[in-house]
Amino acid sequence: MKSATVQEMETIIRTSSIPDLKSFMRNMLDFVLHKETYEKHFGSAMDNFIQACRNIVIDPTSVRLSKLIERLFTDAKLSEILSPGSMPSDHAT
Repeated sequence: MKSATVQEMETIIRTSSIPDLKSFMRNMLDFVLHKETYEKHFGSAMDNFIQACRNIVIDPTSVRLSKLIERLFTDAKLSEILSPGSMPSDHAT
């Protein structure tokens, strides 16, 4: 996970089965919420995950997945970091 690129994260999100996607998104959002705890173990994985989610959200061919991601980030109170102008590390930790 530590070396996963933005593209690899995006591929995981786009191609995972629903149960796997649910688990992956839940875990990654928890990592983002507690970045200071996980950063030493997972490096830039959280930032790459956020960027992968941003890429999907702005992709006009991924409307359903985009809505799901937006909802999950909103529920986690992280919707502001999906904005293209925000930096991945701008969220509260």
